[in-house]
Amino acid sequence: MGDVRLENFKVADNLLAGIEFELTDNMVDGYTQVNGALVIGRSENADHYTNSTASHGIIGPRTENFQVHNAKFYNFDIAGKAALGSCSHCFSPPSTDSGARTVTFSNLYFDKSVLIKIRYEEPWRDIFYDLDGTLTGLGPKSWTTPYWKHNDQPGCKVDLEVYDGLVCDSTMEIRRIVFYNYAPDIFTIMTMKIL
Repeated sequence: MGDVRLENFKVADNLLAGIEFELTDNMVDGYTQVNGALVIGRSENADHYTNSTASHGIIGPRTENFQVHNAKFYNFDIAGKAALGSCSHCFSPPSTDSGARTVTFSNLYFDKSVLIKIRYEEPWRDIFYDLDGTLTGLGPKSWTTPYWKHNDQPGCKVDLEVYDGLVCDSTMEIRRIVFYNYAPDIFTIMTMKIL
């Protein structure tokens, strides 16, 4: 997707995701976005198969520059359903994405029936940036990211039940680090951690 905005979409009872973006083009941050969505995990119309599937409301792309604003989430309260997911199609081996993509959020509403706000997907390295604190509850310019011990810092708390990882206040800044054209190439396809 390039300069595409889904405005005021209403989705419910989906098996994988209500809204999903796999790839965003190399656009200005925010050109690709969801704005004004109403996302329902299960409604009275849902069948048994839908109700027993651990789906997501919105799954973000495995690329940068995606945003979600003014979205409302309801009835994510059974079968491990989560309002937000990450890294679309990264579970597929051909995707070969390293993760740690940043998605920006603002003005989100989660009904009390939303038990899981985030369930990250492979490779569990995403960065969710909360402009106004409506995702994290920790105020403007806060963050969430999957839990890795080396990322656990002062200013962050571990919440695996609701946020599936770390939730960090504005004293922290989470960024993606990528090394290109390194030599020698003995570290190819190896997981790297920075201490």
